[in-house]
Amino acid sequence: MSSKSPICPMPEPQHFSDYGFEPQIDYFQVSLNLFSLNSSEK
Repeated sequence: MSSKSPICPMPEPQHFSDYGFEPQIDYFQVSLNLFSLNSSEK
């Protein structure tokens, strides 16, 4: 397992124009929100 794999799959470049913003940033924020929710439940 020496190769690093992304936690969340990045959206295809062709979808960037559809979102109008950078999807990976929103993905990252959602991941942080889910992580904080899971941490608070413990």
